Amino acid sequence: MDNSQTIEKLYGITTATIIAALMKRGIRRAVMKGVMPMVPSTQKCVGPAFTMRNIPIREDKGGAEKLGDPKYPQRVMLETAPAGSIVVMDCMGEPGSAMAGDLMAARLKVRGIAGLVGDGGMRDVTETATIGFPIYCKGPTPYPSTNAFLAHELQCPIACGTVAVYPGDIIVADGDGVVVIPAHLAAEIATESERQEKVEAFCKEKLLEGRPMPGTYPPSEATMREFEEWLKAGH
Repeated sequence: MDNSQTIEKLYGITTATIIAALMKRGIRRAVMKGVMPMVPSTQKCVGPAFTMRNIPIREDKGGAEKLGDPKYPQRVMLETAPAGSIVVMDCMGEPGSAMAGDLMAARLKVRGIAGLVGDGGMRDVTETATIGFPIYCKGPTPYPSTNAFLAHELQCPIACGTVAVYPGDIIVADGDGVVVIPAHLAAEIATESERQEKVEAFCKEKLLEGRPMPGTYPPSEATMREFEEWLKAGH
């Protein structure tokens, strides 16, 4: 399965189902702590990670004036992150400094970036929400990024929400949060999770018909036989 097929499948799968599949493989540290949709209407996003690492600002190394330098890593990211990728920023868990605002969000959207994820804050939240670009962060802040950090490096391993993110890892972000799937596991996780979503849809249908929980979920052998017939019927 190529990456585009995997990503298409993952758009139809919840982060809750994905994390269950990862935990079965012993990967428990995959959900970013405190990183949530910027606003309730934020759309789901799925894509390979394009990473950016920030470091604490130090006065003798400059500050806001760096934003005008075309070689500044943040500016390079805005023009080179591939369409379809999700920009993931290591903001050191600083909610009081913005990883971006409405202007950066506008540029990323126009370039076809699938979403922006980071463990920092967002500024211009009201204006940014009207752009319709998926953003997952730690909350709103009026402060700029240079209140606490400077962009330092692109496409390197980072920490975001206390989770390790490597370039190319598959990011899935929805209303429950943000999950990181190791790139080499993405295809099998997508296939397994797609089937699990169908199992759960069938079980929910039976529960809504009035069946008791025992034997319905987790499904017994008899329930799974019913499920297989349900699939054959075209569900």
